[in-house]
Amino acid sequence: MIYLFFKNQWVEHTPEYLQPNFEKARLEPTLVGQHHVNTKNQRYLLKDGKPLIKLSDIMTRDLLHVSLKTPIKVCSHIMNHEGVHHLAVFDDGQFCGIISDRDIRTISKLSNLDKIHVDQIETTVVMGASSELTVGQASLIMKNESINCLPVLDEDLNLAGIVTSSDLLRVLSNLVP
Repeated sequence: MIYLFFKNQWVEHTPEYLQPNFEKARLEPTLVGQHHVNTKNQRYLLKDGKPLIKLSDIMTRDLLHVSLKTPIKVCSHIMNHEGVHHLAVFDDGQFCGIISDRDIRTISKLSNLDKIHVDQIETTVVMGASSELTVGQASLIMKNESINCLPVLDEDLNLAGIVTSSDLLRVLSNLVP
């Protein structure tokens, strides 16, 4: 299931390109005849000879996050120090958006970062996905939407983790010789 975070709530959303008549992204297994593909000591089920890898298998669960009033310079420092490109934004314990290194680079060309806070540049309309979504579907969404991360939601639509394009490349690099 795909969700869109809009006006402070998650709303079900199915992009047209995820309909059955559209081409689907698939990963090829590297071990022919095997029932499982081992990636970073994890086993994945195969479906029609393809690895069935869910977002829950690869997502980062320990999210770094900031508040709406966090200065952008602090966000930039956290991203550089921790080696991440995205931070979740929370207000009073509730998810309210995402800030990326791309957002910070864009604004740094236009303005002095000393006076800018997260609430001024965060992305508030965010696409998210169920933890049961497959890596192939997530790749297709990220490619078509030109985004580099997908917040992952649990059954209660709470933020459970994040999957980034780096996570997808790591999985792909472990599957392909």
